[in-house]
Amino acid sequence: MKKTFALMLTALLCAGLFAVFPASPALAEDNVLYVHNWEQYINEEYVFGKEVNGTFVESETGFKAYYESLYPGETVEVVYTNFGTNEIMYNDIRTGKGQYDLACPSDYMIERMKNEDMIETLDLSQLTEYTQNVSPLFSDTFEQIGIADYAVGYMWGTMGFVYNPETVSASDMSSWAGLWNALYFNKITIKDSVRDTYFAGVGMVYRDELLELRSRNELDPADPDYLDDEAYNAAITEVFNRTDDETLAKVENALKLQKALLYGYEVDSGKMDMIAGKIDVNFAWSGDAVFSMDEAEYGPEDATEEELENWVPVYLNYAVPEEGSNLWFDGWVMLKNDGLTEAQRAQKQKMAYAFLNYLSLPETAAANMDFIGYTSAIAGDAVFDQIDDWYGVEEGDEGYTVDLTYFFDGTLSQDRLTDGRAVVTVAELGRQFSAQYPTEDIIKRCAIMQDFGDRNQALLDMWGRVKGSTLPAWAIILIVVVVAAAAAAVLIVMAVKKNKHKKRRVVSRG
Repeated sequence: MKKTFALMLTALLCAGLFAVFPASPALAEDNVLYVHNWEQYINEEYVFGKEVNGTFVESETGFKAYYESLYPGETVEVVYTNFGTNEIMYNDIRTGKGQYDLACPSDYMIERMKNEDMIETLDLSQLTEYTQNVSPLFSDTFEQIGIADYAVGYMWGTMGFVYNPETVSASDMSSWAGLWNALYFNKITIKDSVRDTYFAGVGMVYRDELLELRSRNELDPADPDYLDDEAYNAAITEVFNRTDDETLAKVENALKLQKALLYGYEVDSGKMDMIAGKIDVNFAWSGDAVFSMDEAEYGPEDATEEELENWVPVYLNYAVPEEGSNLWFDGWVMLKNDGLTEAQRAQKQKMAYAFLNYLSLPETAAANMDFIGYTSAIAGDAVFDQIDDWYGVEEGDEGYTVDLTYFFDGTLSQDRLTDGRAVVTVAELGRQFSAQYPTEDIIKRCAIMQDFGDRNQALLDMWGRVKGSTLPAWAIILIVVVVAAAAAAVLIVMAVKKNKHKKRRVVSRG
C-alpha cells in the first residue's frame, strides 16, 4: 500500500473549496451536502470522481452512484472542503465561517463539541452499514467514552516512534526516555502540537508510575494488587490526561530539556526528513509512520522509473513505548444547524446518513486506506483481504501468525475465518503491519486524549514558554560532551550490528 498524492482540481483546492459535483441550476440547495475533512484524508477519485481532459467524470464506485441507487430519481451534490487542525475546524464552525453538515474531528474534539451541544445525536438504526461493519474495538470504545450516539468512526491509530534500526537502538525506542537520549542529539523530531508533545512529556515524567501500573496488570489475578485490563487502562488514561499545576510544571521542565536535543519540531515534514536521512527518530502518528516506512523502502511516490530502479531501500521500524501511549481516532459528526426548517433538516440528514453508510462499506474503507495510509475503523471482508494482499507471506515463505479477532470479530464471512478466528500470516512484524494493526497488549496500554476543558489555556501558556525557552550555555556544553562520549562508544556497537545485519526481504504489495 503506497500513499497516493493526487493533485485534483488544483486551482479550486488552492482556493480552499472543492465542489465535487459541480453546481447545477436544476439542483436546489436542499440537495447539497457540505462535508469538512482533513487534508489528503479521503480517496477523492474513488469517492467523488476525477477530471479527465477538463471534464469532471463521476466515479461508478462513488457516493453519487450509491446515493442514487438508494433513492432512485433523486440526485445529490457534495461540496467538499478541508481543514488543517481540529482547532481551525472548531473555530470555523463556531464563528460561522463556513457551512458544514458533516465534519471529521478527533477524539477529544468530538467530546468537546458534544459537551458544547454542537453536534446532533445520531440515529444508529439509519447507519446500517456502519453498525454492521465497524470494528468491535471502536463500537465498544465509543460506548465506554460516551460518544457512540454522536460519532461514526473513520480512521485510527497509535502514536510512537519511527526510527532507523541501523543507527538507533530498538531498546532505546521502547521507552519515552528515548526522546530524551543525548545519544541522538540533533537526530529527533517531535510534533509541533501542544497536545501530542504534552502527551510525550507526561509519559516521560510519570514513566515509573506507568510501568508500575503495567506490572500490576501482569500479576496473577489472585494477587490483591492485580489490575484487570479495564482498570489498568482507566488508570493510565488518568495519568496521561493530568493537567494539574504540578504536572504542567514537571512536563514544562522536561520539554525544555528535550528541546536542546531536537533537530526540531514538525507537523508534516518529519516523514520526509526520515526518508531523506536527516533524522533517525520521528515521534509520529502510526499512519505517517507507514508512509515513512513505505517511501523509504520502495522509493518516493513521485520518483521517476530511473530513480526507482536505482533506489537503495532503507528499512525503518515503528515502536510504541512500553509505558503506554495514545490511542487516537477521528470520527464523523453531524453538525447542528438551527437555521433549517424541519423538511430541510430531514433532507440534510438523509444525505448525511447515506454518506456515512457509504464510507462504512468495507470496499470504500479499503480504497480510502490505500490512498491515505491510515487504518480504517471499518472491518469486513474487503479490509481483511487487503491486509493479506499487502502483508501476507508468499507461498513457501515462513511468517508470523497473528490473531486479529479483536478487530474483525463479527464482521467477516465464514470463508475468511480460521477456527472461528480472524487469523493472518504476515511476513514481518515491527514495521508497516504492526503500525496499522497493533497487538491487543499495545492497545490496552494506550490512552485516549480527553478534552482538557478549562485547563486548555494553562496548557497553551506552558507550551508558549517551552517554545520560547533556551538552555544556559553550560547545559548545552554538557550535552555536547555527553553526546561525543556516547557517540564514540556507539560507533563500535553499530559497526558490529551492521556486520550481523540481515537485510529484510522487500514485500511486494503492488
